[in-house]
Amino acid sequence: MKTQPEKNNKDALGFLGLAHGDYIAARLLLLNELLPQGAQQAVTAVEKMFKALILVKGNRCHGHLEKNLTNNVKNKYPALYSDLNEDFIRFLRKAYKLRYHDDKKNRFSLVINQYRTLIELDTLVHSVDSGFKIKRDGQLQKTPYQQALENREPLLLKENHVVMGASLEEYCKRSNRVYEIAIEPDSNGLAAWYTTEGINMKGSFLKAVHLSATSKKTMPFTLG
Repeated sequence: MKTQPEKNNKDALGFLGLAHGDYIAARLLLLNELLPQGAQQAVTAVEKMFKALILVKGNRCHGHLEKNLTNNVKNKYPALYSDLNEDFIRFLRKAYKLRYHDDKKNRFSLVINQYRTLIELDTLVHSVDSGFKIKRDGQLQKTPYQQALENREPLLLKENHVVMGASLEEYCKRSNRVYEIAIEPDSNGLAAWYTTEGINMKGSFLKAVHLSATSKKTMPFTLG
């Protein structure tokens, strides 16, 4: 795809620059087991990439990673969107709500699976960014992601299953951190961190976390 008109090319590159910075930050946070912070940073990275996609069509879309933005991408790029993991996008949308714990009118729960989240984030970014062919002043411009890939930058390559071409089966044998949280409407709740041997890739990203029926002070783990 190519951006048009010319005046929007600079804007698209600007969004992709911001998105790349957020993406690298998300990778670092996830790799260093700061899972809520990494997931929230991933949200802003994907949001800005999607806004760059909309600019390719000469349009703008305001707001965060809500349905208005994702529907715009889906309508303008149906083939691309069909290749993306919509379950993961819904997970990111929900993870953004972790910013505040006291504005949830309904029960809230979330599971962040360290390396599964990283795999899906790397896959989405690579899939979306590899399609950009942006011209500025008549010259083809590499995106920040494409430049980082070309330069083999360590912050991008580190434990990146997608660009390193690692075996997924082998990759999933590593130790993996999981964060689970459940918050009741009265803001009471529990959060837990634990380690699994191997990465649970099964089921939805939006696994429900339930406090124990007999004691609100315990909860069974989903194991990612």
